[in-house]
Amino acid sequence: LAQEFPNSAPCRNNVAWLSAVCHQRLDEALANALKAVELSPSTPSYLDTLAEVYFQQGDRPKAIEYGKKVLELAPGNKLFAERLKHFENDPLPK
Repeated sequence: LAQEFPNSAPCRNNVAWLSAVCHQRLDEALANALKAVELSPSTPSYLDTLAEVYFQQGDRPKAIEYGKKVLELAPGNKLFAERLKHFENDPLPK
């Protein structure tokens, strides 16, 4: 899908999210998440996907950095606050 619709931020984000939660093709997930954020930099869910990709890659500092950016865009959002706690405290994938 990302190849067919390279300038679709939602498509890029969805591909990245699926890869991240399945812990598969994380390099491609990162490229897709970065592109989604490039295309739509103020969409909190896209930044959250990017944070999750970094977390799945074992990069806790980057995950936390982007998790905090998400909360700057969506202050008071309980889901995103919980996601930041996930990045800060959960064991990194092996």
